[in-house]
Amino acid sequence: MHPKEAIKFGLFIALIAIAVYFFRYSPIADTISYASVKAFVEGFGVWSWAIFIILYAALVTVFVPGTVGSFVGALLFGPWLGTVLNVAGATAGAVVGFFISRLLGRKFVQTLIEGKMDKFEKLVHENAFKGVLFVRIVPLFPYVGINYTSGLLKMHFKDYFLASVLGMIPGTFAYTLLFASIGEQALTEGITLQSLLTPQILLPLGVFAVLLSIPFILKKRAKL
Repeated sequence: MHPKEAIKFGLFIALIAIAVYFFRYSPIADTISYASVKAFVEGFGVWSWAIFIILYAALVTVFVPGTVGSFVGALLFGPWLGTVLNVAGATAGAVVGFFISRLLGRKFVQTLIEGKMDKFEKLVHENAFKGVLFVRIVPLFPYVGINYTSGLLKMHFKDYFLASVLGMIPGTFAYTLLFASIGEQALTEGITLQSLLTPQILLPLGVFAVLLSIPFILKKRAKL
């Protein structure tokens, strides 16, 4: 597993542990449960979708890992709607970062992602769409770094937007599916060895492993 993905997976384990403690063992666990929070959010209907997307975008814009937003989206909205909303939130964050960099300029971006701009610029120089699509799928550069750097380069926003959306779907789906299955199991019934060997857990784990192997195959073939 790539170091960046290992960090993300470690963060996922930490989030699960914190959520389990909060909803099952903390002093307020008797009054605030996972089910009650989910029901409260669902009570807002489609407005909860809009609020979540805005919050997701705001968090990643200030460098909070997207894994946090994806974890929350998976638990609140499930694997399918959660994937849609997580991609929407990540895309909204990508758009915000793109235009912030165009507004504030190169010096501002260099202070955020020093030493990485030149490599990314060379990668997307010949074909912006293919370059952005590649780095969205293959974790060569930080997600937020791509957002801010892309706004400084000579690329059409349409190419950046479409490549970002398409490139983020596989990884987001893998994480959301895994978060939704294991996260809900941990918060409601608890995780045991027996529960980990059920199809409800093994299938998401298999999909997660397959989808996350794709970037590294592409990276190896591209000799990057």
